[in-house]
Amino acid sequence: MKNLFKLAFLAGSLVFFAPVNAYAEDAAPPQFLSPELAHAQYPEDRWDPMMLQILEDGPLLLDRGITLELAPPPPNSSADTKSELDTVRRYEQYLRSPEQLAHIETENSMHRMYEPFEKAGLFISAGNKPAVDIIDVAHIDLSYFIVKYKKAFNRVRPNTLAPDLNLIFDNPKHASYPSGHATQGYMTALILAALDPAHADQYKAFGFDMGLRREIAGVHYPSDSDIGRKLAQQVLEKLMEVPAFKEQFENAKKGFVPASDEAIAAYRPVDVSLAVESKAGE
Repeated sequence: MKNLFKLAFLAGSLVFFAPVNAYAEDAAPPQFLSPELAHAQYPEDRWDPMMLQILEDGPLLLDRGITLELAPPPPNSSADTKSELDTVRRYEQYLRSPEQLAHIETENSMHRMYEPFEKAGLFISAGNKPAVDIIDVAHIDLSYFIVKYKKAFNRVRPNTLAPDLNLIFDNPKHASYPSGHATQGYMTALILAALDPAHADQYKAFGFDMGLRREIAGVHYPSDSDIGRKLAQQVLEKLMEVPAFKEQFENAKKGFVPASDEAIAAYRPVDVSLAVESKAGE
């Protein structure tokens, strides 16, 4: 019962060290941020207490202290962060099409990690209970590590540094890095790709886009998504080393029923060319 309750909460809540800095720390122009914002972190009093409960409950299968290689985010005042904010502004201007807004709404209200894939026609939950179960189990452990690193890095949301950003919905009540949706979406994509290698590219494209759409919504930086995908891959690799999880996965693979080729092929990844071209023309 505890695990079922935990799973139900996690899905609604996240609808989400080897600190070698991979980012340049060249200072952006002095006028980019005030000294206060340059050192801002996500406020402790804004954390959703139920999110913090995930840290106390811990993972289901993995050890809390496993080693994962996650670089910290770029400093608030860095040229990298300034560039990321400019990218999010371009996404706001050019990529908020009706199609992407519909996906964003679905993903923002998801209760379980596979639901956006199912609504997009890439997955069928009916008749795939073992696959649903393996995704749900992975979600429990993944959620712990998402919150652990969010809390460790405490990165402020983009509109804290760029108040001119227009958000599609309010910021979630937890820190920005890594992106929970990017991590969850890519974890689901990796699992589905392993269950159904014939459609691996389509699953991964959709999982990638789940993170990208959070950037389009204005609530995440691109590096939040990038590190989330890396976190998903590392956690899944660790889970595959757990005999019970591996056995459950193999059972799910034996009976996996993919959606039709036509339905899966119908998904079109986000076209970022307009945003890229807008930068080239500046």
